[in-house]
Amino acid sequence: MGRIIVKNRTQLEANNGDSKKPDEYLDKLIKYVPAETVSAWIAIKGIILSSAKPEGTKGTTDLWVLFIILTVLTSVYLYRTFYKQIKEQSKSYIDKPRKVKLSNDHYIQIIISTLAFIVWVFATGEPFSSLPFYQPYYASITIILFTFVIPMI
Repeated sequence: MGRIIVKNRTQLEANNGDSKKPDEYLDKLIKYVPAETVSAWIAIKGIILSSAKPEGTKGTTDLWVLFIILTVLTSVYLYRTFYKQIKEQSKSYIDKPRKVKLSNDHYIQIIISTLAFIVWVFATGEPFSSLPFYQPYYASITIILFTFVIPMI
C-alpha cells in the first residue's frame, strides 16, 4: 500500500493494478495523518520539556521552532515520498522513463497532511497552550472534527 490516496479507477490503472479498489474512509484517514512527523514531534517535545531550564521556562520557544521546522519538513517529506512513489510506478509499466509530475490531488493531500500535523500538535497542547486563546477543549473538538471530516474529501 502506497502513501498516495487512490480516489478513482484512473489512479488504480496508474498504480499498475496494485490495489483492487479506490481507498475507503479508513484508508484515507491513515494516509492523511503524517505519522512520521507526529512521532518525531512527540519524541523531540519530550526531550525538550525534560531538559527545560528549571527557572520556569518550559522550552516554549524551542517548541515553536521545532513546530515550524517539522511543519515545513512534513510538506517536503511528503512531496519527496510522492515523487519517488510515482517515479517507481512509472518504471514498472512503461518501457521509457517519463517525466514525473505530481497532480493537483497530490498537492491537496500534501496540504491536508500538513494541516493534520498542525492539528495533532494543537491537540497535544504545547506550544499552543502558551497562547491566550488556547483552551484544551478547543484542541479536543478540533482533532475530533478534523479526523472525522477530512477522509470524506
